[in-house]
Amino acid sequence: MIMMQADFDPIAKVVLRCAFHYVSVFLLLSTFVLFACAFAAIAEMQSFGMLIFIGLNFGLFAIWQLYIVFISDAWVSFKRLFHWLLFALIAVFTALGLLAGGI
Repeated sequence: MIMMQADFDPIAKVVLRCAFHYVSVFLLLSTFVLFACAFAAIAEMQSFGMLIFIGLNFGLFAIWQLYIVFISDAWVSFKRLFHWLLFALIAVFTALGLLAGGI
């Protein structure tokens, strides 16, 4: 909420709020798809494609966040910006599930 009270361009505030909601919806949908695939509620062929998509997205999120940490002018510690680890774990576990033939 502090961002919304900050003194900067109102258009930037709206764009940031939209981006926040886009990411939130993507994370929720990914969670539901992973659960649906785990419980075989989705056909095997569709599950395979969706799992690859989700795994690659989260893997790229992790790589991108690590990249931002390392090139940032203001050094950000890994303790403060730890989401890359969660993204990487989701990507790895999704890949392991595909390789194990869990679908």
